[in-house]
Amino acid sequence: TIGPIVGVAMHSLPVICLSVAGLCGLRNAKLSQHVWQLFWSTLTLICVILYPSASAAALRPFHCHSELELVVRDWELRCPSLTQGFEFYWSFVFTLCYPVGLPCGVLIALIWFRVPQMAHAKYEEALLKALYRHAESCIPGESQKQALHASYSNDSKHSFRSQHGPS
Repeated sequence: TIGPIVGVAMHSLPVICLSVAGLCGLRNAKLSQHVWQLFWSTLTLICVILYPSASAAALRPFHCHSELELVVRDWELRCPSLTQGFEFYWSFVFTLCYPVGLPCGVLIALIWFRVPQMAHAKYEEALLKALYRHAESCIPGESQKQALHASYSNDSKHSFRSQHGPS
């Protein structure tokens, strides 16, 4: 259960080095953006791959035989929830890390990076483009199409893409 945490910590080394370099005044904006983008993409992939197996491993010690009071996967171990010893606390911490922590971490990252707002803005932009295409196909005169195009250009300046860069 600790292996994935060590892997993610090692995966974080370039970001940590980049942050330390930034504190020392050695900052390259383009490199920084590229490293952070790779970090989040790879971290997302790691979490998606590891979540099922790590969550199952973290929850296994709590799967006990009720009458024998033994862990089902290992009949030699007493159920950790009954002993309240090291195994119980170890299992409890990793239950918080994996089955609870990963989904909460993903939700926090989505909110932190304003993904719902980005999705809403892209949806509005797509609606505006569809409306423009439909209106353009319905207008017969060339001067009226040019007026529509000028209006669309002004509206698109206030869209998500022009405010936040290309996606």
